[in-house]
Amino acid sequence: MTQKTSFKSRLKQMLSFFLSDLKSCNTFLIVFGIISAVAITVCFTICVVLGNDSSFSMMLSALSITGIANSGIGEIELFQYSSASLVYLISIVFTIIYTVRIYSYLHNKRKADLYGSLPIGRATLFIAKSVSAYLMSIIPAIFFLSLISIISVCSGHSVVSEVTKLFPEICMGTLASIAFFGLIAVCCGTMLNSVLMFVAVCVAYPLSAIFIKGTVVGCFDGFYVGIFKDSVIMNALNPLAAYDGINVIYWLIFSVVCIALGAFLAKKRKAERAQSAFAFHLPCYIIKVLVSFLAGMFLGVLFGSMNVFGGYAGFVFGFILASVPVYIIVHLILYRGFSKLIKTSIPLGALIIVSCVGVALCCFDAFGYNSYVPKAQDIKSAGFYDANSNYQAKGSAVGKNLKDMADDITDKDTIAFITNSHSNLINKRDYSIQNKFKNTWVSMFTDNFLFFSKELSQPYCGYAYKLNDGRIITRAYNRFNAFYNSDTLYDDDNTDIINSKGYIKTYSPIAKAEYDDLSEFAVFGFNRKDTEKKHADLVVNRIASGYYGDDSQSVALTGPGETYKRIKDAFLKDIDNCSDEEFKKVVGYSNTFYGSADPDYSDYSTLVESIPDVVCVIQLATGAPYNIYISDLSSYYKSADSDTAYTTASYVIPRSFTKTIEVLQDLGMLDKNMYVKANDDYNGTSIITYDDYYDDSDYSDSVSGIDDSEY
Repeated sequence: MTQKTSFKSRLKQMLSFFLSDLKSCNTFLIVFGIISAVAITVCFTICVVLGNDSSFSMMLSALSITGIANSGIGEIELFQYSSASLVYLISIVFTIIYTVRIYSYLHNKRKADLYGSLPIGRATLFIAKSVSAYLMSIIPAIFFLSLISIISVCSGHSVVSEVTKLFPEICMGTLASIAFFGLIAVCCGTMLNSVLMFVAVCVAYPLSAIFIKGTVVGCFDGFYVGIFKDSVIMNALNPLAAYDGINVIYWLIFSVVCIALGAFLAKKRKAERAQSAFAFHLPCYIIKVLVSFLAGMFLGVLFGSMNVFGGYAGFVFGFILASVPVYIIVHLILYRGFSKLIKTSIPLGALIIVSCVGVALCCFDAFGYNSYVPKAQDIKSAGFYDANSNYQAKGSAVGKNLKDMADDITDKDTIAFITNSHSNLINKRDYSIQNKFKNTWVSMFTDNFLFFSKELSQPYCGYAYKLNDGRIITRAYNRFNAFYNSDTLYDDDNTDIINSKGYIKTYSPIAKAEYDDLSEFAVFGFNRKDTEKKHADLVVNRIASGYYGDDSQSVALTGPGETYKRIKDAFLKDIDNCSDEEFKKVVGYSNTFYGSADPDYSDYSTLVESIPDVVCVIQLATGAPYNIYISDLSSYYKSADSDTAYTTASYVIPRSFTKTIEVLQDLGMLDKNMYVKANDDYNGTSIITYDDYYDDSDYSDSVSGIDDSEY
């Protein structure tokens, strides 16, 4: 008759094992406590002592401006960042140590026999050990993170969000890591194999995923890499990625599955498998295939990019040359010899065939992906993205928006402009096999390593089409790639699209951006006609500017946000009602300075000659350019948020734009004769005189209290 153990009895058994494991790991716990306490003390001492140092204060300001740290960061906030990060890293290291120690009973015959003789099920024992490892890992870490928080609060400071989010991250990452290591420990016969397999999976899987992603994105030009961002696929078998705090649901399911499967295999595992190579062989196959694939892809892509044997043949040669020896070496390490090498080589053959066929499909563009541009007559609607003129709301991603853009433009002429632009871009690119392998390296490095500029991994233009059959086609092109011909480098002219009425109404910053997203907004023009005795002055009224004052100043009649909204609404109404001939005047001003919306006297004079009925120009910018110096970034008080897209635009206001002119006159920017007049109520009003510009003296002079009757 079988006697069942009650749930209460099982809890008592698990508690006794926890106390036993606690006793066996107390030395490691003491070491962890000492190291963490010293680290916190050192960080606190350094931050407090340096608190009044001017160089230290400048460093904190730089961290705040660049977005590395929160605004208003002080010595206590830096103490929180540094000490919590150290405790976080130390905790991960000691979690691995505790876990290895606690699961060691699976790899020692004497311990396995001893535990097997106890009145407790193997599955219950495995779960009890997992719980012990988890509690011994998170309790000390949470204690020291709480201590850091208490010190900060007692110092009169709130706990920064970067510290509070570490609590759930440590809990999730520790759970996933212990669960996965426990499963591997059950499958392996020795602790060395368990550690090697755990490390191999955590390293080889994400690197292999990067190679697969790099090959796909590198060969298929226009495939938006952003869809892989924070994707579960990139780290599906790497439990250390759970410490990032994303994809929480997946990691919870992953942990539960690993613990359940580990408990099931622990029941099936024979005690005599301890100290043998493996108790279950499936993980061994996975490791050998992963590591061999990684080595093969590295050497294969390297040979392909060097055009060995014409490119693709070089890839095949390199893949086989690397993957076969690595497969044998890993087998020798795990099995301690050549035992079962031939019998277990079938996965290697399958790996070589599948990898070579998959890369061939990418290299030879079997699906016609790179050359495909829909015919204009097959397109129902379309959309176009340009990095410098297409405004996006904060936090939005180009890849997600492109599909939505496919519904934006239905005008057939504009659609023809878009397809012609797309065809011209493709015709300028060299899609040789060697370049595709080169582009694989470009994609991997620019998208996965922090020291590369954000601009390099972001699309600079994109195309979206909704076909008559309902399908949506998108392409997003990076400027930094291996496909450009040297004689056409960056020579893409999309002026016809960007200067179309549909594009301005749909994508321009003046149509989409709110006042808080502006870094520059100016209305400028001449204050009178030129005469033989006196030249006109170029008057500039800035409503928003990173260079003049702040937005707390009063603006005539309304606040700055309302002023911008009134001008914007009136301008868009005039755009709706204007003729094609008048619209050509709107996009007639070509000067837009990189990094600001400053006007230019010479360019405006040329504009007046070509468009005599020009009243003024509206010029605006959002965000900050990628290459702006840190020392200048403080000027862009509206643009420090890196999620705000950097765009610039300028629009001519002709006399036919009556609604816009009426608003500008009401706001005191235009006089009754429709000339621009200076108004010192605005944020940074200035004038540029003829003599200032052509005598090459002061470029501009700020003014206040100008007598308008002079003009």
